[in-house]
Amino acid sequence: LYYAWKTWYIGTTRYRDELVAANKKVDWHPPEIGASRFGNWLENNIDWALSRNRYWGTPLNIWRCEGCGAIRSVGSVAELREGTGLPEPLDLHRPHVDGVTFVCPGCGGTQRRVPEVIDAWFDSGAMPFAQWHYPFEHKDDFDRLYPADYIAEGMDQTRGWFYTLMAIGVFVKGEAPYRNVLVNELILDKEGKKMSKSRGNVVDPIAIIDQRGADAIRFYLIATSPSSTATRFDPDGVTEVTKKLIGTLRNVAQFFVLYANIDGYDPAEAAKAEPTLLDRWILSRLHTLVGTCRSSLEAYDLTRGARAIQEFVIEELSNWYVRRSRRRFWKEASPGDKRAAYDTLRECLETVAGLLAPYTPFLAEEIHQNIARPARPDAPASVHWRDYPVADKARVDEELERGMEIVLRVVNQARAARNASSLRVRQPLRRVAVAGLGAKDAQALAPLADLVLDELNVKELVTDVPRESMIALTAKANFPVLGKKAGGAMKELAAKIAAAPAAEIQAAVAGGGWTVEAGGAAFTLVAEDVLIQGGSKAPWAAQADGSLVVAVDTTLDESLKAEGLVRELAHRVQALRKSADFDVTDRIRIGWDLSPALRDACARHERYLREEVLAEDVGTAIPSGGGAVIEEWSFDGETARVGIERVKQGG
Repeated sequence: LYYAWKTWYIGTTRYRDELVAANKKVDWHPPEIGASRFGNWLENNIDWALSRNRYWGTPLNIWRCEGCGAIRSVGSVAELREGTGLPEPLDLHRPHVDGVTFVCPGCGGTQRRVPEVIDAWFDSGAMPFAQWHYPFEHKDDFDRLYPADYIAEGMDQTRGWFYTLMAIGVFVKGEAPYRNVLVNELILDKEGKKMSKSRGNVVDPIAIIDQRGADAIRFYLIATSPSSTATRFDPDGVTEVTKKLIGTLRNVAQFFVLYANIDGYDPAEAAKAEPTLLDRWILSRLHTLVGTCRSSLEAYDLTRGARAIQEFVIEELSNWYVRRSRRRFWKEASPGDKRAAYDTLRECLETVAGLLAPYTPFLAEEIHQNIARPARPDAPASVHWRDYPVADKARVDEELERGMEIVLRVVNQARAARNASSLRVRQPLRRVAVAGLGAKDAQALAPLADLVLDELNVKELVTDVPRESMIALTAKANFPVLGKKAGGAMKELAAKIAAAPAAEIQAAVAGGGWTVEAGGAAFTLVAEDVLIQGGSKAPWAAQADGSLVVAVDTTLDESLKAEGLVRELAHRVQALRKSADFDVTDRIRIGWDLSPALRDACARHERYLREEVLAEDVGTAIPSGGGAVIEEWSFDGETARVGIERVKQGG
């Protein structure tokens, strides 16, 4: 039921131009909300209906004379105390304040407070002033902190809090009370529907937090989409964040702590540590990441920063750096190389903890307490007491980053080639060939070739093998598309396509079209008319990625087969150690009964086997003690019965 009612107004239309001008100085995220939705609201501004006819609320601070109608607006408690009937102790709410009266200066009559209360949104909009009791107290604090760096609220607040803050701020101070606004959209269900109890699709956030933790839900909401975009909330996505980002980072941190404690690593020691190319690369990527995160947060683009951290932690730090460096931590490597690995990984973990602090505060604190504080006495007591990381541009090596990007691209294609040919990664191969790199990319790849070889378990990297010798192209007609154009000439046209050199057709189509006669007519074929497919040429297993072709030589001689057998055996022994709950530092004794070919292979590569599984003794007698663990295996046509046991201290 709507009906007209007398109301007290603030004449906001009188300073509409000032409101519009102030808004143009605010950075809105996204900008179109400030320019259009909020900007249009200000342009079409109407006076603010301030009063409400209710009992509860902030009493409207206007007193009216019963005699002449003169109005008095009380602006402070001190002025209120000039009246009579002031309650003690002072209570500014109804009904207490309603008993306060003033003597009218005009007619000598009694001024009484009007019955209305103030719109609750006025209280919200007055927040920047009310929190400091300004202008009566804390003037220095207010001047230092006003206007706010940013505020964040829902899209609907363009007509609510965003507006009332702006209206009061411009009226009182002549400027906007905030510099930046982050606009939040709705969180929908995983089907994109608005959550509603009647639909039964409401997700209980507390239950998700209890199950997965606050960090996971915070990071999921920020990384999934910008806050200004409606987010489809899927509980499985929170689980994925828990497993991938949080789980991965915890695993890396635990890996570091485990081996650092075993080796007695002390970052304060002045030990010689020459970083490897891999160390320099991950530190370069780390400082590039720091720059990306800072610029993202400064631009209030939280999603871009979150995604950059996630990509770094999962793909670069864990899946590449730690995996490629793992051997440096547990092998009897040179002290300097091991020290460089520890220093590098520690810096990465400490810095990532700082970057993640606004996103996952509890995980960041956990890493800080377990790694940063034990490592450095001067470390802040909390990660949230430290400054946000700053990028050291001098440590960013763009050329090295470019080279490693090519390495990863080559490695990914080579892995796909191995998988396609069913060659397991533990089987050494003779060659990997790369074709299609430009001179600059080839130069960037050269110093990192050993990484490619070690990762792929290949002996040699070659770049002089022609693309044509690795990939055989075939061309055939795309019948569903070309049939509509060719009609009765389709059969002859398809035969000519199959007979022509596929590379010639591919080049012609890319250049604008391949012209051929069939059925007495000329046809110019374009890309959609033909299907160009590539297949590997023996002995290569090849994969193409645009102009880049990567292929592995699938030829296996007896030497490669023997090495592959030993690597597979070592892998199984390592798995046996783990299943038997041996410590990573435990030395073992191995005894076995092997098929002839496997026995010969182990004899040729005994040193590798000993180092790989930390074996003090390798013999034919299978251990029979109480601590021995025995298993039997069959692989690649070979058989093995292997037993392992711990070597006692000093034994």
